[in-house]
Amino acid sequence: MTRISTKDWRNLPIEKWNVSTAHQYLIDRNRELYGVTYEPFGSGSVSRRWSTEKGQLKNAINKHGAEVIREYIDICFATHRVNLQYPAMSFGFIFAYKRAELQQAEIAVKRKQQRAESASSAEETEIELDWF
Repeated sequence: MTRISTKDWRNLPIEKWNVSTAHQYLIDRNRELYGVTYEPFGSGSVSRRWSTEKGQLKNAINKHGAEVIREYIDICFATHRVNLQYPAMSFGFIFAYKRAELQQAEIAVKRKQQRAESASSAEETEIELDWF
């Protein structure tokens, strides 16, 4: 079995996402949606900004889980209004200015998990009833 790169967010299962996966997702989505090269948020040297964002992403994934963070990023892209001052989205930007969307993502993932559990439970009940 071939190993999937952690940067291959299209093929890597969400439970295996890490900082590299999430950053590559942001890089690709910015290119796809806005046609721009990804730049980390903040001031200071570029290497310092990359380090800061990697730390923010690591903490966020550890605290909320990769599925919530991906949903959070998706919600932020869906609601972002492009303008000259903010032509693209970095994780540092959304983490600083779009925190309400993080709660929306938590709720969305929780509901999705509850629906999956309900469907699984209903399927088990159906199997048990079929036995009779």
